[in-house]
Amino acid sequence: MKAYPSWFYYMLLTSLVILILSGILLIPTALDMQWEWNVIWRLSGEQYLIAVAMHTAVSYLTLTALGALIPIHMKAGFITKKNHFSGLCLIFFFVILATTGIGLLYLAHGQFILLIDALHIVMGIILIIIFLVHYNFRNRRQGNSIAHKI
Repeated sequence: MKAYPSWFYYMLLTSLVILILSGILLIPTALDMQWEWNVIWRLSGEQYLIAVAMHTAVSYLTLTALGALIPIHMKAGFITKKNHFSGLCLIFFFVILATTGIGLLYLAHGQFILLIDALHIVMGIILIIIFLVHYNFRNRRQGNSIAHKI
């Protein structure tokens, strides 16, 4: 990503890591509150609100950064057809996550909340895997993939 400022790449990765960690942190409480499962550990009410606010704020930052990838990074990927499939999958899953995230905010007591909640969690987990594949393809071309380090 040579056309972006030097800090952009680190900001994007940092926001993704915070988004993933805050999402993982929210899962036990969501399972307890929405699905009424007995979980070993969950966030308190105040901790849950802080984690949801952080997750939501960082998701806006991440989506803004992803929007900035469209004119250069994604266009170059479509032209060269490098990481084409994993990139399209990332776009698809981010759109689903953003849509279900809005649903979680505004349909909190609707009849579809359990479906939206489950879809958001599952799509988030799938997106993490696809991102790691996409990132590993990038690094493999540069000779320093995750597989080479293991």
